[in-house]
Amino acid sequence: MRIGILCAGDSELAPFLSCLENPAVTEKAMLKFYEGTLCGIPVTALYCGVCKVNAAIAVQILIDTFRVDAVINAGTAGGMDERLEIFDTVAAQTAAYHDVAEDILTEFHPWMPAPRFLSDPRLLEAARTAARRLGRRIWFGPVVTGEQFIDQEHREEILEQFAPLAADMETAAAAHVCYVNQVPFLALRTITDTAKNSGVGTFEENCQKASAIARDLTLLVLEELKKEPLPLRVNTPLLVTDRLILRRFEPGDVQAVYEIFSDPTVNRFLPWYPLKDLSQARQYLEEHFLSFYENPPVSGMPSAKRRTESPSAMYRFPRMTVTIWVMACGKNSGDSRSQRRRRGRYLRRRKPADCPLSPPPTTRIIRPAAG
Repeated sequence: MRIGILCAGDSELAPFLSCLENPAVTEKAMLKFYEGTLCGIPVTALYCGVCKVNAAIAVQILIDTFRVDAVINAGTAGGMDERLEIFDTVAAQTAAYHDVAEDILTEFHPWMPAPRFLSDPRLLEAARTAARRLGRRIWFGPVVTGEQFIDQEHREEILEQFAPLAADMETAAAAHVCYVNQVPFLALRTITDTAKNSGVGTFEENCQKASAIARDLTLLVLEELKKEPLPLRVNTPLLVTDRLILRRFEPGDVQAVYEIFSDPTVNRFLPWYPLKDLSQARQYLEEHFLSFYENPPVSGMPSAKRRTESPSAMYRFPRMTVTIWVMACGKNSGDSRSQRRRRGRYLRRRKPADCPLSPPPTTRIIRPAAG
């Protein structure tokens, strides 16, 4: 497990660097990434600079280059809710843009059901436990992001629309990148200024202490994660919509697997015979789903050499395999019919060895109807 720690400014990152063990620095995209360990957990930490685009660039590099399993955005924020005081800390349950039209996120990529990014429930639970240990006021609720210091006029408008606890310039952008990459995210922001005590001078005066408080809470969260390590990034993540829930198969799903894969109508054009009994269903569940979940998560397209017998493979064809599959179906318009037949027969003879859609180990038989 590796955690990415994102800070906006160097003052917010400094408390982490003073605790980082075995540090090593990597430079990429004009940013410095500090690798090491905190609380015995491998981390990659950096400050990205202020604003949404800078945060997005940094988080994508954390995911792609450093393969982090979760991102924690730690640092400072401005208080929006009048109940908050300076040096209170907010753990963001949701993050939203206050300066982006909502339909941009719902009608276009990433086609969200609502324009709110949810923090990971496991990270939130670790934060709740850590908050009890910290001995300071910790609030859990919504945070908004936009590229401006908020004056009183805009404050009232934002409070009416979003009712946030705090506002900053990076959290929603970092959560956005984590959302599309299916990487767990959490933001921990300590308040430097409020409506009663506002202004750049107030922020600068309180930034150092607030950053240290955010660091302390983050370290306690890491300690909680270390107590009960979890694979934060998992194959087949939970997907929830208004109409359905898509989840991983579980050991108790044997009966459901049997009902699906024993139905002759459902299996008519699949490359195996229907399951005959619950023992075959149990074996099929173990070999095709439960064992697949143990594989490390894959970001992007797998290489042509990587194969899996999981049905999930049919949704992740490598380019090479797609080309072979199309040729096997005789779709190359430049060939004569006889050439297509010869190539199709040749590739079909090699199918069990070279195609990721080989028959399951329960039968190893290809149905005549499936070719």
